[in-house]
Amino acid sequence: MSAQTSASGRTKRSVRVEVTLAEPRECGGTLEFGLQTAKDELDFGVPAGDGAIRYTAEIGVGTREDGTATYSGTAVNGPSRARFVYLSHRAPGAGADWTRRCKIPLPERLEQGTTLLAATVEDTGATWAKFDGWTQT
Repeated sequence: MSAQTSASGRTKRSVRVEVTLAEPRECGGTLEFGLQTAKDELDFGVPAGDGAIRYTAEIGVGTREDGTATYSGTAVNGPSRARFVYLSHRAPGAGADWTRRCKIPLPERLEQGTTLLAATVEDTGATWAKFDGWTQT
């Protein structure tokens, strides 16, 4: 974990995000699936046992004056007060032409000293992933 002080005097640090997709949905072998980056690339993840796939990313985290977290990085999407990461589907070579994207909201607040955010999610086919929240360690 590294920390930097911004021009505003706030400290930003790096946090590892691990998203484990418990039961990947079958794409019929015709779609790519992974953690979407801002450059319209996909991280295809690694096997995590029992058919699950784990996706990881390093993201920047800061804290606002009201104690809520700010997030930045290539895997972070959404408006500044409602950030999330995407698990996305697309045809191979389709660039930003996404077939479907599943949002996983990042927590509003982080515990002091958090270096890892971990979540196990279920892709139900809806816009938002189903999960019981983030583990912060």
